[in-house]
Amino acid sequence: MRDPYQTEEWAKIKEGFGYEVLKAGNTYLYTRRTPLGNFVDVQYPVDPADIVGNEIMKMKPISLSIFNDLQYSGSSFEGFGHERSRVSCKVDLTLSAQELWDGLKKQNRSAIRQAERKGCEFRIGKTDEDFEAFYDHYSSLARLKHFRLLKKDVMKRTFKSPIASIYISCVNGEPAAMAFVLHSDMIARFWYGAGAPRFYVFRPSNFLHWKIILEAKSRGCLYYDLDGDSPFKASFGGKPYYQQIAVRKSLRSRLAETLVSIKRSVA
Repeated sequence: MRDPYQTEEWAKIKEGFGYEVLKAGNTYLYTRRTPLGNFVDVQYPVDPADIVGNEIMKMKPISLSIFNDLQYSGSSFEGFGHERSRVSCKVDLTLSAQELWDGLKKQNRSAIRQAERKGCEFRIGKTDEDFEAFYDHYSSLARLKHFRLLKKDVMKRTFKSPIASIYISCVNGEPAAMAFVLHSDMIARFWYGAGAPRFYVFRPSNFLHWKIILEAKSRGCLYYDLDGDSPFKASFGGKPYYQQIAVRKSLRSRLAETLVSIKRSVA
């Protein structure tokens, strides 16, 4: 099952993040080289052979990120360093629309009905104006929650690629909540989202994700990954699973990450 992160289109996008793109078997490897050593990002390994692990060990990374549905069990990673993982939720889209609706938390169903009664509408963003609206909301959220913005040109290039869609819930014609979703032929993955706080009472985010679920199902996707396990995301009936493992080997990796972070903040 090929994830959006393991497509040729995403490999081109990662190059825009400053990564070198390599390939081990059927799996893309994304590498960022620093004076202190290499960071390696393996996003959703799809090759069951240990060729991925063997290739990574040749590169001698000081920091390794493995993005996968299940904890990667390749023997080459044993003893590499300590691990930390995160949990996410994914919604099974092979269920019927009624089963998906029944699987929502009761309060979520109420919020979606409320959004519909208040006149929320759903559409797919296709224009440069839609992208600008998303990036404005995303920038405002970043300032509010103090996280680092992705470069606008990289996000714009992603928006123009065939694996990306911006979904919008509108109130009185204005974007109230927006979601940037990546998709392959079988998987839809939430990437980033943002909204306008003044529209919160309309519950546009609940409505938006429900519509995305139905849209992804209509496209033939097998599941929708909400990329997180907050109570809000869990309310869509997704099952929790281990999504990512970050492996670090030494103080050198932490120092290199600090230097990269400083460089990004200055750029």
